[in-house]
Amino acid sequence: MNRKIFLLALAALPLAAVGSDAQVAPTQTPRAAVPKRESTRPQYKINAKIDYDLLTLACDGDITIPVKAGDKISDAVFFIYANAGGVGGDDERRKNIVVDSVRLGEAGIPYKLDGAVLRARLPQAQTKDFTLKIAWHGVVPRAAPGSGGLADMMGAMGGDISGLLGGALGGAAPKTDKPKNIDYGLYSYGNGILSLGSFWYPQLAVRQNGKW
Repeated sequence: MNRKIFLLALAALPLAAVGSDAQVAPTQTPRAAVPKRESTRPQYKINAKIDYDLLTLACDGDITIPVKAGDKISDAVFFIYANAGGVGGDDERRKNIVVDSVRLGEAGIPYKLDGAVLRARLPQAQTKDFTLKIAWHGVVPRAAPGSGGLADMMGAMGGDISGLLGGALGGAAPKTDKPKNIDYGLYSYGNGILSLGSFWYPQLAVRQNGKW
């Protein structure tokens, strides 16, 4: 791909004949500068250390938060889905991930982690893109046999599909009572599989009309 671009660039250069009758090819009319697009997505740069024996992780990351023109951001809200119900265990008294620090530049800023919601207060409203440095650590719960996991999730999905097909073919679809808040072990270790998904790091919430 780079080679093709390089050849096209050479072909676009104006050529001039060598000699006393040489004429310089007229220069092309410069194109209008393309305006820079406004950044609309957060950028993540994360370092993670995972202990596969103890099933623990320690991370730090730079998260760049875009600020739309005319907006003023006085706080930042993130979701850490590993702490949400139905994702990484069914014990609501415990957290899988805790936050160690949140910094703006070199200064620490106040924050609060309430379940899966992390809210950081900024010392002053930001009107341009800015970067927060967040450090966190946590554990990956072990999935007990039959208590969830990707295999169990696929089995449950298979049961749902069988029921749908049975109804479509005229047969009576079996009725099953499903418990609420099923933990499918999306953030867990089980059967030799370490499943982290995208649940192990702070994800910036959606901001609309000046609100998170």
